[in-house]
Amino acid sequence: MNKQDMKNYVQEKLAKMNDYSFMDTDFVKVVSALVDFEMEYIDSLTPDENGECDYDDDAAFDYILAGMNKDFSAYKMYLECLVDDYLEVSESYLSENGEIDWE
Repeated sequence: MNKQDMKNYVQEKLAKMNDYSFMDTDFVKVVSALVDFEMEYIDSLTPDENGECDYDDDAAFDYILAGMNKDFSAYKMYLECLVDDYLEVSESYLSENGEIDWE
């Protein structure tokens, strides 16, 4: 997976999903942080005996939200919606690029 491609994809899709224009120049930094926090969450998972990891949507949401609240507290009142939108877009990107194995 190309992390920069994912960031570009997420930025484009999020901008169309909701009006985040109030973030102005921070929007690119916010999107970058969203992707980085999700990748940190994924890296923290312990693979099973088959090398597979169980991705927990709720745990990912909580992990990403905690990081975003710490780094972007100025947008605190918008972050839950933003993280929810982000996870929808992220799932779409990962699915389109064969990164998700739907069991």
